[in-house]
This record gives sequence, C-alpha cells and structure tokens, in this order.
Amino acid sequence: MHKTTRLWMVLGAAAAMAVCGSAVAQNKDNDAGAKPATNAMRALPSGDEAKSADARYFHLEFVVKEVELGKVLNSRSFITSASDQRGSSCSIRAGARIPVLQGGDHSQFQYLDAGVNIDCNRLSMRGNELAMYIKGEVSTFATDMPQESSAHATSGAETKSRSSDSGGLPPVIRQNRWEAMTVVPLGKTTTIFSSDDISSRQKMQVELTVTEIH
Repeated sequence: MHKTTRLWMVLGAAAAMAVCGSAVAQNKDNDAGAKPATNAMRALPSGDEAKSADARYFHLEFVVKEVELGKVLNSRSFITSASDQRGSSCSIRAGARIPVLQGGDHSQFQYLDAGVNIDCNRLSMRGNELAMYIKGEVSTFATDMPQESSAHATSGAETKSRSSDSGGLPPVIRQNRWEAMTVVPLGKTTTIFSSDDISSRQKMQVELTVTEIH
C-alpha cells in the first residue's frame, strides 16, 4: 500500500511539472508571436508624418507693377515657395532704408523704409485652386510731386541732394497695404491687388502666379 501511494505521488508530481512546462512554452510562443506585431505598429507612420508625406509644395511668383494709362512703367518680381501643410507660411522682405538729412548741419539722418513686404499663410488646395491668406505692403517714393513741395527721390544719393535743395523736406512715400483671403488658379497669372494713386494717373498692381512643385 505504501508503495502504491508513493507511486501515485511520483506520477502526480511528474504530471504537474509537465503542465507547468507546457504553460511556459505556450507563453514563450505567445511572446514570440507578439513581437512582430509590435514592430509592425512601430513601422506605421504617425499622424503628423502621414500629413507631411501628403503635403503639396508650390512655387509663388509675385509681380509688382506700376501702370499708367495701361502702360507698365515699372515691374519687379519676388519669388518664394510654400506648402499646404498645416502651419506652413512664407514671407518676403525686400527694400532699402533711405537716409534723409535732418537739420541744417548735414550730420543727422532719419531713415525711411521703402520696399515690399508680403506674408502668406493658411494655404489649402481647393480643386485646381490654391487658397491662402495674404498680407502685403508696397512702399515707393513719389517721383511726380512738385519739387517745391517734396523732395521726390528714388535713391539714397538723390534723396540727400533733393532734401538739401528743398530745405531738408523729406520725400513723399506712397504706401499700399492690404490683407485678404485669396484664391488663385494653378498656372494662371492672377491680379490679387490693384489700387489707383490718389495724386496721379498711375496704378499699383500686384499679380501672383502659382505653380505646383513635383
């Protein structure tokens, strides 16, 4: 009887060890099978990466024109690039700081800014058109004002000479500012701003051409 009891105890212990071994092996198999799934999840791009991969890029050419009676007197181009990715923006800064004499001793100067400032953001595609929010400023020196009332100059040297001849009067600066939501067809030149000058027959005109970068 004692031998039979011992035999049953040995058999029970062996069975228990077999069950434990099987459970451990099964857990290892599960872990081994879970690792590829984890690696696969890591390989998937995040939301931001996916949006960046889908972003489209564009070439923007702004042309500032001064027009009189249908004739272009002056034309300047400003080129940049932008993306329709969320948070993307672009800006252009071009111009000069012109010194103007102050006082009679010719030793003090005041600097006047003239040029082109353009900012654009919130770009988004709408079919074959690119929508964007544009804020612009174009400042130029008046060249058609009477000499006795203005030192009309277009360069630093000319400004200095005319301001001295006219008793130190500063030049007249024309300013055009605008900001608006604009929609521009791809590949087509579009006038996005136009303004008549209040003291002459001239007109300030800004054109924009957008082409997609592939």
